[in-house]
Amino acid sequence: MARPHRQPSEPSEPSPRTDAPASGAPLPVAVPLNAAPGPAREHPLDTLGTLACILIVLITIGFVCLRMFPGAFLTGSANATVGRAFFTSINAVTSTGFAQTWCAVSEYTLAGQILIASLAIVGTGVTWLGGGVLLCRAAKFRVAWKELFIATGVILVLAVPASIPAALGWFDAASAVTGLGLTAFTTPYTPAQQSLHFAALPLFVAGALGPVLLIAAVRLFRRRGVPELLLLTLAFLAASYAISAVVLMPMLGSKYSVPQTLAASSAFALNARGLGTAIGQLSDLPPPAVWVQFALMLIGRPLNAIPIVLVLLAGHRLVRNQLAPRTAGVAIAWIMFHLALVFATVVVLAISDRQLSPDRALFIAVSSVGNIGLSHDPLSLSPIGAGALSVAMALGQLLPLTMLAWMARVAEQSADEAE
Repeated sequence: MARPHRQPSEPSEPSPRTDAPASGAPLPVAVPLNAAPGPAREHPLDTLGTLACILIVLITIGFVCLRMFPGAFLTGSANATVGRAFFTSINAVTSTGFAQTWCAVSEYTLAGQILIASLAIVGTGVTWLGGGVLLCRAAKFRVAWKELFIATGVILVLAVPASIPAALGWFDAASAVTGLGLTAFTTPYTPAQQSLHFAALPLFVAGALGPVLLIAAVRLFRRRGVPELLLLTLAFLAASYAISAVVLMPMLGSKYSVPQTLAASSAFALNARGLGTAIGQLSDLPPPAVWVQFALMLIGRPLNAIPIVLVLLAGHRLVRNQLAPRTAGVAIAWIMFHLALVFATVVVLAISDRQLSPDRALFIAVSSVGNIGLSHDPLSLSPIGAGALSVAMALGQLLPLTMLAWMARVAEQSADEAE
């Protein structure tokens, strides 16, 4: 008996598997920091809120330790009032590093020095990682978490050889890599000091760039793709350092020999960009050299160079009848907020500390908002003036992170609209 003829059925599509990628697709090895937003991704403002909460917790820990247990962290001659403890904690967490008359580094106990160094390291690490995530998203820079953590570890490992007493010592090494700028030595650095040029300043440069810009520099050296924003930022940082060092040379030539002039101009050009440590006496320098450092402080640390780069890029494109990047508006707001914060700080200092000359008040205000910590002398301010600087340092730390979160949001919205 013949079997009935059966029509061949349409081949059914295999159900997609969730436990393995499609044939030929590589297994994912890392999640890029600038991947498309999804359920597991945070809104940039959520990342900013997390960073702000961590920084507030660190400031609170430092305040409680210095105020409630002064005997464990300070020598008998130092007295931590509420304002002093608050100022000192913010001074460390933001890695500003103003020297103070009421308590030098030598007047901390060993536990006190460990506390200050730990606050600076953790505060800087939070900024490296959190700010790095926001920067990657704002610049559309594909970096894996593994790369970010490795770069952060490399920066910290660089401080280990410098921590031996023959070089800087552990406190000064931590101070250099975080940009704190305080020193346990009783005398300031000299412009030609070898430990300054071969240990402190290289550590500061690595720490100031942070993991993301270091990764970008390495990729650029290996001739791999780097976003335009990061490429121009690195170029701007290098050019501003070189130009300022050349400008400082004739100003310092009458004070130092030729080799010392070369060393001093390089040291002052880097020091004013964030380290803010004492290199000789600032008041002994010619006034033009002091104002050059003031201009460098106004530019600030590498993150604060980003809005300047964006404004310059927008101007260049507009001149060529091209569209300016949408983040240029954020950059303009960033610069305006920064200048407004400086102005408000100067006004408060002019009212609360009238013994300060207008140029000294402006110098200190710019140094605090930029988290530089450079001043002519150790600070001795009224409670209101110290409180104003505390607020300026805290807001100066949060402002770049806030603007990077805003830029990241604008960049991601632009990408969504383009799709």
